[in-house]
Amino acid sequence: TFVEAMENSCNPVFAMLADQMTGERFHKFLTAFGFGSRTGIEFPGESPGAIPEPNARVLRWANVGFGQGIGATALQMVMAASAIANGGELMKPYLVKEVRAPDGTVVESHSPEVVRRAISSKTAEELRGVLRSVVENGSGRQAEVPGYLVAGKTGTAQIASPQGGYLQGPKSNMASFLAFAPVDDPVFAGIVMLYKVGQEPSYGGVWAAPVFGRIAEEALTYMGVPGRQG
Repeated sequence: TFVEAMENSCNPVFAMLADQMTGERFHKFLTAFGFGSRTGIEFPGESPGAIPEPNARVLRWANVGFGQGIGATALQMVMAASAIANGGELMKPYLVKEVRAPDGTVVESHSPEVVRRAISSKTAEELRGVLRSVVENGSGRQAEVPGYLVAGKTGTAQIASPQGGYLQGPKSNMASFLAFAPVDDPVFAGIVMLYKVGQEPSYGGVWAAPVFGRIAEEALTYMGVPGRQG
């Protein structure tokens, strides 16, 4: 099933799903989530990433289906996860909430701003359940935090080579974990990316998920988010 594919991070299933979609439809959802364009955050040199054109070959889209053949920034990934957590609405990111003068006067301020709706609220709710299942039953188990419900997705990627293709041999993979918590009332989202993991297997669920779990436990406690009893 789709849920089991997510739990086990099954690349062949995602390749088949991408093959069943048209390039135009796949491209539409990638752009809806903000991939392929700059977020507009107040930081110089931001990369837009890279996604295929709608008329790209079927094989290319099958490749994108499980995360290869696409370039994305960590911020774009967190924005996409946040859109799922936010009921399907993509939010505009910012670094600083407000800037104050020495006398305390607010010179500049930012507040939450919706960019667009990426998916329906119903689909977002279903996806939150699926991502929760990844942590509860699948490859993200080590991100679990006692008293809270974490939802997320593991990632294990080959690192692209400047000369083309991918790095080979030891330390050629990146392990990641993208998540938000608590799943029933999310207050934060984040991503842990470990570059050139030197241990095998270099899976995101083995290395990045437990790091996120430790961070989430500290963050939820610091933010005063009440945990679940029992």
